[in-house]
Amino acid sequence: RSLCDPTFGKAGIVYSPERIAESWEDFLDALGFLRSSPIRQHVRQLFSREDLEEQLQGLFDALSGGQPALDKGSFLNFSSKIRGQVHVLLDMKTKIALLPPTVE
Repeated sequence: RSLCDPTFGKAGIVYSPERIAESWEDFLDALGFLRSSPIRQHVRQLFSREDLEEQLQGLFDALSGGQPALDKGSFLNFSSKIRGQVHVLLDMKTKIALLPPTVE
């Protein structure tokens, strides 16, 4: 039995219920990230944080206003307000601004 990715399932990304904690590894594999890619250590550190679930739940609660799901407007509002920068290959001297969401 496998779980088809709800967004990228057509691209063949599926997950094993027995490896659900490592599903992010399967996702990066399917996207072609090398096992030696620095992003893997970053994601590993992120998912190993003890407070990650609590922080994500707090974010969801703030966005949903206590509702069990986000409505389209709340999701679009959140997406349009994400701001920040990324460092190319963890090089702190390079900063690339995040692009705003696009209509597809």
